[in-house]
Amino acid sequence: MREGVQIPYAQAMKFDGDTDSLAGLKEVLRTVRAGTLEFLGSLSEEELATPAPFPERWFESLRLPSVPLSEAFRSIAQHEWYHTGQLVSYLWARGDDPYKW
Repeated sequence: MREGVQIPYAQAMKFDGDTDSLAGLKEVLRTVRAGTLEFLGSLSEEELATPAPFPERWFESLRLPSVPLSEAFRSIAQHEWYHTGQLVSYLWARGDDPYKW
């Protein structure tokens, strides 16, 4: 998104750092998240509203060739929310009460 171009999925899934250990993966994810938040914070409202190209197969774009850049960030937040709900549901199902944390 920073360069305003689409890259192949395989290239997007390459990360700098150790992804073979839990500690390494957590550090890679922390770094990626920090970079994402830094990029988001650098954008103006006008830049967030600017159409950006996305793969037409991306369900979040309703198969449109471009959507406002803000949709990518909204999708990230929705994805995190979805998986957080999964984790909480799994904890409840096994008898753990996340509210006691």
